[in-house]
Amino acid sequence: MIRSKAGVTWDENDSDEELTQLCRVALAALHEEERRLNLAFTSSAEHLEYAHINRGLAYWLYETTLVYVVFRAWIPLVHVTWDYDRGAKRGPIDLTVRKNGELVRAFEAKHWMHNGNGPLDRLEQDRQKLSASGAPKQYLMTFWHTADVKKDLVSADVACQRQDWHRSFVGWFPCDHVDDEARNYVLCVIDTSRAGERS
Repeated sequence: MIRSKAGVTWDENDSDEELTQLCRVALAALHEEERRLNLAFTSSAEHLEYAHINRGLAYWLYETTLVYVVFRAWIPLVHVTWDYDRGAKRGPIDLTVRKNGELVRAFEAKHWMHNGNGPLDRLEQDRQKLSASGAPKQYLMTFWHTADVKKDLVSADVACQRQDWHRSFVGWFPCDHVDDEARNYVLCVIDTSRAGERS
């Protein structure tokens, strides 16, 4: 069911209430970061120098910057760790959630602008890293900006079906972009831990 509030739109596809809450909080934090970054650009004494670039999250921030925004927002809600297990063979996990000392969720973040072989290969590499983490619930936390959310979600769902993944949550909000066309910034959380369980 698609919902909207204060310029943010989201669709929940999962019965996991904690995951839904975490995703909503992540989306709200990213929306606020879009506002703050845009304000910094437009308030600058050199603001005209920035007239021909994206002045928000579409500026192509590193994934780690986006993960930090989500990490900070989740601290009051759950026991969250950023870059957990730095010594792991496949590298650290972007975000992990623990309960009673046990790892219960793992998230890997990735920019996902299209379904070409390169981006899909990188998503699969992150899925393998998540699988090796031992977390019972594993998610790809993907980000992109677009002029056509509906078209992109169809494309994302096709990719998920091919991999036997499940889109658990998607949300978006308007973002600053130099194109004339209105753009939205998208957060899409994909459950990769249930691959093979669904028919």
